[in-house]
Amino acid sequence: MVRRWEHGWRSRRGASKLGCLITLAVLAVVVYYGIGIGGHYYRYLRLLDEMKTQARLATNVDNATIRNRLLARIEQLQLPDDARRLTIRRILRPRSITISASYQVAFEFPFHIHTHTFTPQARAPL
Repeated sequence: MVRRWEHGWRSRRGASKLGCLITLAVLAVVVYYGIGIGGHYYRYLRLLDEMKTQARLATNVDNATIRNRLLARIEQLQLPDDARRLTIRRILRPRSITISASYQVAFEFPFHIHTHTFTPQARAPL
């Protein structure tokens, strides 16, 4: 004996389930906040890449030039003013250079503000 559903599959056509709507809402929230967080992380990686490049080229360049180039990149990336406090140290033994910075970014979530500290650092032999 074959049992038929009382409402059949055709009666639900075009209707959405509550679970699907909740999943889409959660996905939208994750994408919305992920884009903001991802943008800050992307700018951090761009600054870190520039620091590594300047550290590799440091044998032929003085500290003032390195600082000016990095400050121009920080300005271009629109990083907070804290990022402008760069530390450039040349070490004699072993001959190397270390370039570092530290800055904070506040992420605003509903009912919560999270402050994250980014600390890019690059080292290279001279």
